Amino acid sequence: MILYPSTSFNTILNLTSNFFYTNTDKRTQIITTAGGSPLGNTALLLFFHDAADKPDSLAPFEAVPHLLSTVRTQSFLKFVKGIPAEVAQVANPRGAFATVSTSEITEGFVRAVGEECEVCILQKYLYRTLWMEIFPLILLVLILMMLCYGTNDV
Repeated sequence: MILYPSTSFNTILNLTSNFFYTNTDKRTQIITTAGGSPLGNTALLLFFHDAADKPDSLAPFEAVPHLLSTVRTQSFLKFVKGIPAEVAQVANPRGAFATVSTSEITEGFVRAVGEECEVCILQKYLYRTLWMEIFPLILLVLILMMLCYGTNDV
């Protein structure tokens, strides 16, 4: 697994598209997860190659600046058991609501994924701002009005 910062986000999306069109080795597969947060877009890459030698097709992903890498040579069983099921369910509760299946990764698709992550960032920020900052202020104003004018006049 490799976790990438927002500064590497577009590069990873483009590399994912390139991998889709150029990888000819069926033993090598990747899963790219894109996400948005107030800190920016991030990408998480899972990849597996079912052989002892590491293919050249994965080298570009490892060359991109990243925050964390757990890449190592291991059996498929160890790869699958890498995150206990209990942790995976809590830390990554994925489902149909957050999953997209595609048969082709075009440049337009990659651009749409990036734009959708930007929308998610905006929605999360607006929700947080509304409920964590504005709502408490409104509540405070109402309480102050009740204290100043009494409960009968509000």
